[in-house]
Amino acid sequence: MIKYNYFIDIIKFLSVFPILIRHMFYDFITKTQKGNESILNIANHLGNGAFCVDIFFVISGFLLFESYKKNTDLSVFDFVKKRLLRLAPLYILSLTFVYIFNLNYFDTKFIHFNDYIYQIFFAQSTGLNVPGDMFNPYAWYVCVLFWCSVFLYLLFRAFDRKKLELFLFIMAFVFYTIISQHNIVSAHREIYYSLINGGILRALAGMSIGVIISNCNLKKENNSNLFSFVFFSLCEIILFVVLYSKIFYYHQENYMLLLINFVVLFILLIKQKGILSCLFNKLKFKDKYGYSIYLFQWGIYLFLNKMGYFSSVFFTDNLFLGVFLAVVICCFCGIIAVKFINILLKYSQKLYVLLCGGGFDNEKAS
Repeated sequence: MIKYNYFIDIIKFLSVFPILIRHMFYDFITKTQKGNESILNIANHLGNGAFCVDIFFVISGFLLFESYKKNTDLSVFDFVKKRLLRLAPLYILSLTFVYIFNLNYFDTKFIHFNDYIYQIFFAQSTGLNVPGDMFNPYAWYVCVLFWCSVFLYLLFRAFDRKKLELFLFIMAFVFYTIISQHNIVSAHREIYYSLINGGILRALAGMSIGVIISNCNLKKENNSNLFSFVFFSLCEIILFVVLYSKIFYYHQENYMLLLINFVVLFILLIKQKGILSCLFNKLKFKDKYGYSIYLFQWGIYLFLNKMGYFSSVFFTDNLFLGVFLAVVICCFCGIIAVKFINILLKYSQKLYVLLCGGGFDNEKAS
């Protein structure tokens, strides 16, 4: 079993920003700056930013099985409760923010209360034939993450580790084969074979790989000589640079190569045989806000777009500064949201103790 790996938090935090920038360009800037060839060219080179979602899925699967190995007696009910305490508060707050904003700034026909309830119950991108996916289109990730986590936890309890690893390998191979034949980036909007949503397949495939890595019980290895340290340091640095440079350069046909690149890098970072993994872990950085920043981007972009920010002269003349400021606003709102939820959970716990004489696990929003 592996001790806390700070590099995971660094990878997660870094991977949020390509998604923020890609969504900003694809869903807002290109629509407000129509005919601007330079902006269209930039947007076309940001397509692989969507791959960062697959990074999140692999890491989530890895952490899920690491947590299971520490407490194999945790019941399914208790597991679901912990996942809800982890995912739901910020998720519901972000949906509420978007809902209230739309009521005040848009035609009320744009969004209905039924859509709000539909998303609160993690129904988006599950394949259910109900409206509302565009209420917060980026929230699909949280919905499939929750349901796939529950499904995988049931598998953990049903199979021994060898059978589990074989089953997950086959599932990952089949699911990646299916979605790679389509547009992986928009898989969560598609229903394959009139049966299952592509987002579910994408999540299960990525999380399965993460579980398989965790099941290998990789451990930190000390370098026996200088040559070994230099060799693995070069491998880590090259894979890291190639991964994030390709994320900002669009080649859809290289999507699976990006996945292989990340998996190899992830394994090397776990084994900590190079300078990059050692440096990341010495930084002891913990990602408290990446999840919140991801959730609130849609609401913030809607607000900025309504204020005319993306079509303003300032934004057009100072594109990179304008994008940077929009990302900073997302970060600021994400941080405020985490602090608000943690305060809310803290006082909710005190109120529960006061009224019932008991307590509950305070699962922080980060």
